Amino acid sequence: MSYNVEITKKIQQHALEIMKAVHKACVENGIKYYLAEGSVLGAIRHDGFIPWDDDLDIMMFREDYERFIRLSNDILPDNLYVQTPDNQKYSHNMFVKVREKNTLYEEEFNKDRNYPRGIFIDVFPIDYVKENSLWFRIKMKIVFILKKMYFFQRYKNANIVYKFIAHLLPHKLCYKWTKKLTRNTKPSKYCINSLSNYKWTKQFRSVDILGNGTLHKFEDVEFFVPEKADEYLSQIYKDYMQLPPEEQRGVQHTVVRVLFDYDDSKYFKK
Repeated sequence: MSYNVEITKKIQQHALEIMKAVHKACVENGIKYYLAEGSVLGAIRHDGFIPWDDDLDIMMFREDYERFIRLSNDILPDNLYVQTPDNQKYSHNMFVKVREKNTLYEEEFNKDRNYPRGIFIDVFPIDYVKENSLWFRIKMKIVFILKKMYFFQRYKNANIVYKFIAHLLPHKLCYKWTKKLTRNTKPSKYCINSLSNYKWTKQFRSVDILGNGTLHKFEDVEFFVPEKADEYLSQIYKDYMQLPPEEQRGVQHTVVRVLFDYDDSKYFKK
């Protein structure tokens, strides 16, 4: 599906409503979160979404992330559901998505797959890291491979070589090993969002860059961003206030179909 301004704006509005509900649930239950990556860039540069982007990402330290998952059924409205690798065996992602029921956001890699694929926001875990040691760098290379294997096992249109390599290790084992290599709730000076699509070198940072978070305007509301947003964004995007060339502006997802009124009730039967 080619880039469509009106559809993108409508997706943004749905994602914004999801985020408002998540923000409310987090604030009321003492769960700390921060906008992440392009959503921080949107907040700082545009006071909202990057105009041509339909994505909204947040991140939480691992303990808050796991608590959010545990409480989600009780603290989120009924029109939302939290999709995890544990409750959706066909999912392509190792991180959490909060999706809206009765909508469809179908991408090339999950086309015709048998699991709910509503409009979403992404939620990433942040883990503490002792230092940028040789063993840590080796772990990050292993995690990169495991993430690729996990994804391509579920992508039926993947290159046959990728699919062969991906199936050398069972899906569940990829997830289990990744979690074992990354999960760390013991506070330290550094932290990382290792499940990001960005290279780990753009995600390894001092904890004080995130801090306690600070509220920043995002469309018609405020959401939490890292306290040192300039350092955070500079690490990922360098000269982040510079707009990309027009030909590079557009939704980055491989979207096939978007429906704002879609019956997905079969996935939520008791």
